Parts: sequence; C-alpha cells; structure tokens
Amino acid sequence: MTTSCGVPPDHADSSYSALLTRAVEAESVKVVRFLIGRDDVEVNVESYEYNLNVPLGWKTPLLAAVSSGNAEMVRILLGHPRTDVNLRVHFRYTPIALAASNGNVSVFRLLIQDPRVDPNRFGSSGENPLLNGARSGEISIVRELLADPRVDVNVVSRDLESAIHTAARYGHPHILRLLVEDGRIDVNALSGCGCTPLELAIKGFRSGESADQAARECVRCILSHKSFDPSTKNRWNGTALQVAVSSTTPGISRILLAEGRFDAKAVNDAALNLPFSPSPVKGKCLQGFLRDPRLDVNFRNSGGETILHCAARSDSLGMMWILLEDGRFDFNAINNCLETPLHVAARREQGGLAWLLFMKRGGGGVDVALKNCNGDTALDVAVKGGFQETTLVLRGHEPVHKDGIVQRVNEEICFEPM
Repeated sequence: MTTSCGVPPDHADSSYSALLTRAVEAESVKVVRFLIGRDDVEVNVESYEYNLNVPLGWKTPLLAAVSSGNAEMVRILLGHPRTDVNLRVHFRYTPIALAASNGNVSVFRLLIQDPRVDPNRFGSSGENPLLNGARSGEISIVRELLADPRVDVNVVSRDLESAIHTAARYGHPHILRLLVEDGRIDVNALSGCGCTPLELAIKGFRSGESADQAARECVRCILSHKSFDPSTKNRWNGTALQVAVSSTTPGISRILLAEGRFDAKAVNDAALNLPFSPSPVKGKCLQGFLRDPRLDVNFRNSGGETILHCAARSDSLGMMWILLEDGRFDFNAINNCLETPLHVAARREQGGLAWLLFMKRGGGGVDVALKNCNGDTALDVAVKGGFQETTLVLRGHEPVHKDGIVQRVNEEICFEPM
C-alpha cells in the first residue's frame, strides 16, 4: 500500500529524505513535490549511489536533477527555500559546474539566474563553471558566464589552468574566440605545467582530421590577438614555434611562419629542433622553413651544429635529400668537436645518409679528408665504429641496398598535399 503520491506509508520521517533523490531520478514530479512539502524532509540529503555493488558517488537531489538534465525538476528544487544551491558534498562539481560540464544550457540558465548561486565556486576536482564550460565547448554557457559580473574570468584550476588554457587544450576555437575578445584574459599566460595557450592549442588533446582542423583554427585565433607576444617562452625556454615543429598536426608550423611575428632567432632555433623523421608532415614543415627568408641555413646551435648535422643523425633519407638539393648549405661546417655532417652520418649502421653526403664530394662539396678533434676522418669514424656498410660507402663503393635507399628517398620526398 502507498500514499496517493506513491510513497510507502510505513516509512519513518527520516526515510522520506532518503526517497527524495530516488524520486528526482525517477522524474516523479508529484512525489518530489509531496516530499519537499514536508517539514521533516531534508532537501539537501546526501546519498551514495551503487550500481551492482559498484560505488558511483555521492549525490544530492539537486545534483541528481542536474546530472539527468531535467530542467523541470531543477526548477522545483530551486524553488525550495532550504535548497543549498552551491552544495557539492563529496561530488566533484557544484550543481552549476556540473551543468556547464554537461553542456546543458537550459539547466545552466536556471542556475545562473538564481542569485544564491556562486558561479566561481570550485568543486572537489579543482574546477568551476567557466573552466567546465571551456572544456565542454558549449558557447552559450561560456557567453553567459563572461557576461555575468560576478564571474572571475582569470580563475585557475587546481592545475593552474585558466579557461583560455582549457579551451585551447580541448580544441574549441569558438570558445577561444570569445575568451580572447573579452579583453580581460591574458593570452600569453603560462599554465601550471608551464605552457602558453598557443602551445596547448598546438599540442591538442584530441586526434583526428576534425581535431587537426580545430587546432589550426585555435592557433589562428590566438595569433590574431593584438596582445599576443611571440617571444613568450614556456617553462623549458621554448617558443611556440619550437613546439610546432614537433606537432603531428599538418600545417601548424606553416601558419606560425606565415604570421610573420617571430624573429629570425626564433625561426632558426625552431628549425634546429625539427624532428628529422620519415614523415610527410615533417617534410612539408622542413620545406616551409627553407622557403622562409628569416632562415639562416648555416645557423648553429650551442653545440656548433647546423641543420645538416641534425639531419645526418636522423632516419630520414628524404629530408636529407631536400637539404642537399637546396644548395645554400656549407657541407663542411664543423661543430664544437670539429665534426662535419659526414662525420655524424658515419656513425650510422645504415650507409644511406653517408652515401647521399658522399655523392656531394669534390668541386666545393663535401671534403672527405677533414678530421675531427681526435684526428679522425669520416672513414676512420666508420671503421672504428664497425659500421660495415657505411665504411664501404666512404671507400667509394655503392651501398649494398642502393635500390632500397633510392626507393626510400623517392617515397619520402613525394609528400602528401597539405
């Protein structure tokens, strides 16, 4: 037997409170109205939910209503004077932060319009409504939060990430555009992990073609802001351009180079950090740097090495071929150990890189007789290292796997269109 509202009559007063969350989740409006109308019912009762004996977490009736996205149930609970609209108990979010995280606009608007709601309050996870809205990508929620004078737009999470860092990381260009146009947000601020918003946009959090497109839009959005400072460096003293050369997203470095605000040193430092790998993306990236007038092809890093030295210790025959065909490089540039790119290539087991360099010998090209600080030529280095194929190449023989080397070069320089 039950009451007219469907509540068992033999439940004690304290048990009515326990039923409230269940009634909310069952969307039983009549039962909920009956229960919250009783003076002995605790409308903020905390309950711990299990599913097949698996603990799912703590809830209150309001959090349960927000979680299910039931706007009518949220409206009923907000209408009760004893409802704690900011209570998060052991739950990760406050009710409004949960609505922002779920991207539920109708529920969110009910909460933000309630003067009792604190839009800046953090949940136990260290995030608040603005940070959650930036992550979910719901533009209506972020727009309303930015328009609310109570909201701190530069608030940071437990990981010291602000909304602009979060939007950049999750690849939401429409949210980023709102944030950078707001005027109160620092587009160059470092996050807790020492990254700028631009760096997080470059790295991204997701993968796939649509995510790559979103990342490029996020990068353009930040670059277009008048207060963007290209000289800003991350915790590891690297610029966004240096981060971009390691990105797997096609076209990122090209966008940064075309923007024109990075100085020559930043361009050259980034070129020396380019991963020389047999990848169409990296090949296109290298070609973009070679076309840039700010690039000094013989620029050296702290170890005295040029781009050719870096390529000589790589696995990309195609990228080495591109460099050798450029014609502006000093093939005999020496690093701090007096080693040329040929010395570096001589330490490779496979002789492909050494062969490509060796073919440039004579006539102002590669000087095979140059010695390093130990008095060794490139051939001496290969012999002492026991690199048989490289030794044969440096003695003037064709590599054993010549056809395979030629095929690899052809495959790697046939880069896919951007």
